[in-house]
Amino acid sequence: MSGPSRRDCPAGATPVNPPPIPLWEVPDGFDPALQTVLTGLPAAVIENDVLAALARSMPAPRSFNPDTQTADRAPLRDVALRGDDVGVAYRAGDRSTGGIDCLLGSRVNGTTLVWRPSWAQVQPANSRAWGRPRSTGRESPRRTSARRRCR
Repeated sequence: MSGPSRRDCPAGATPVNPPPIPLWEVPDGFDPALQTVLTGLPAAVIENDVLAALARSMPAPRSFNPDTQTADRAPLRDVALRGDDVGVAYRAGDRSTGGIDCLLGSRVNGTTLVWRPSWAQVQPANSRAWGRPRSTGRESPRRTSARRRCR
């Protein structure tokens, strides 16, 4: 056998739309919330204190997004401590869907900083506002499955 071959859909087949992909990005409301959390932390903290403060104060993803008809996916979170200095990173998306969206925050020597790197803002991951993910020139499994198929 030499490989796959194309086949036509049977007569009378109905198109099948794949399920919608949940929006996976770092929401805009995270910036001020992260600033507030980092500013409000006590001078000496342990990782559990930081995680608890983030869990209490960061906005929850939407339970229903009318654009995608799904619940939004929460961004991933990383926390790092070095002495009394704190670093927090939120990231969402992946390169196969068109981009990475992230938010970084730090408290170093009592000074807080929250920012979104410019390289992460080119195209937020899975953002409907930016349209379809950019093509990489080769088909990925996700892009292939997003096409209409026949049953």
